[in-house]
Amino acid sequence: LPNLPLELLHPRNRHRFSYEVFGREKIRGMPTVVLRLDETASPTIIQQPGAGDMKTAVWAWVEPVSGRLLRAQVTTRDIRIGMPAFDAVIRVDFREDAALGLLVPVEMQETFFVERSRPGTGTAKYSNYRQFKTGARIVPQP
Repeated sequence: LPNLPLELLHPRNRHRFSYEVFGREKIRGMPTVVLRLDETASPTIIQQPGAGDMKTAVWAWVEPVSGRLLRAQVTTRDIRIGMPAFDAVIRVDFREDAALGLLVPVEMQETFFVERSRPGTGTAKYSNYRQFKTGARIVPQP
């Protein structure tokens, strides 16, 4: 889900994370501040079915002047007993869509658990965004 980082970074979840400024980096030539947020609350937002908490770390590349999120990476650790520790990782790059005038996800890369020693990987690319519009009129009863 390319909107997962946005959900985790939503103000309603701010109390669940500690954060630090990790550094500065350029994304597509634009300066960003790199933030690292670590989930500290329990129960965690993401849960392992029948096994409990899966703590999440979020890396966020944010334009310092506008506050726009240009890239986000979500890492969730699966630490079930009897299983090797495994990090599921989702990285999403955001770019401005000129027609819509807002940032949209353009690519998501994911590493996920398939079986004991073999991760799965996938890449999704997003394009051709459209805005849904509708209209209505009130028709009085005769």
